[in-house]
Amino acid sequence: MKKVAFYLRVSTNEQTTDNQRLELDKVAKKSGWHIYKYYIDTGISGTKSDRPEFLKLQKAILQNKIDIVAAWSVCRLGRSLQDLVSFLKLLDDKGVDLYLHQQGIDTRTSSGKAMFQMIGVFSEFERSIISERVKAGLERAKNSGTQLGRPIIFEEKVQDVLSLRAGGMAILKIAKKLNIGTGTVQKILKTYDISKDIEKSIELDLWLMVENNSKFVRGKTRVRQEIEDYLNSYYDLEKPCKDSWDYKLTIKYTTEENLDSEIEEIIYEMANIADMRNCFIEHSITSEKLDKSW
Repeated sequence: MKKVAFYLRVSTNEQTTDNQRLELDKVAKKSGWHIYKYYIDTGISGTKSDRPEFLKLQKAILQNKIDIVAAWSVCRLGRSLQDLVSFLKLLDDKGVDLYLHQQGIDTRTSSGKAMFQMIGVFSEFERSIISERVKAGLERAKNSGTQLGRPIIFEEKVQDVLSLRAGGMAILKIAKKLNIGTGTVQKILKTYDISKDIEKSIELDLWLMVENNSKFVRGKTRVRQEIEDYLNSYYDLEKPCKDSWDYKLTIKYTTEENLDSEIEEIIYEMANIADMRNCFIEHSITSEKLDKSW
């Protein structure tokens, strides 16, 4: 008997997933599926990447615990074509089928498998258009005499960075306020070590998945290493098990707002590293001490 996982999502707390669940239960009964688990995200937009139950669903897929993923509609899985394609690739790689009730898509059928392939084609087309536009924009800027690359950082920026950091401001906010790159801010902080100004530290649990955006790309191992190098450069990172995707990350901070900003910066940098090599990440960062997740 095939094991199916249902993913249900509503965007506000006032909405309910009961109708979605009722229809999918009927399909499972008719198809003879065994319902493994319901993964339900409530009050979360489809455009928000950090969906806790969706992350748990992906983890179950990677651990080969289910045979089929079923959802009421494709919009329940997300509203970004790129995110959808990445999820479909994960399903395809692990041999897991997809059933979408509203669209009548079932990848166990020939027409359903064809839909898998067509979505991948459109995603590649979308990426090629973006790449061409970026190249054309850089060429126009170059021809008009615009100097490309990061501007030269003057010495007075060093004191500004140190003062803002000592006041508890996160790296990303410092970079935006001073109109400089986050890499420059990190370099200044590392050179002029101001860790003595940070009052507290906290150990966080980090779960990190790295996947290739395309079957033609093989960069996820290198991306994971670069992310680990980045985290080790500015924070304390431990990996209890070599082959695990779980880490212990220790961060210094002053206030909870400062901690939120710091984690926002970490997530941004990890995603950027992955994107540079045509990969993507899924993550979960939690604190048992604060009973909080990001």
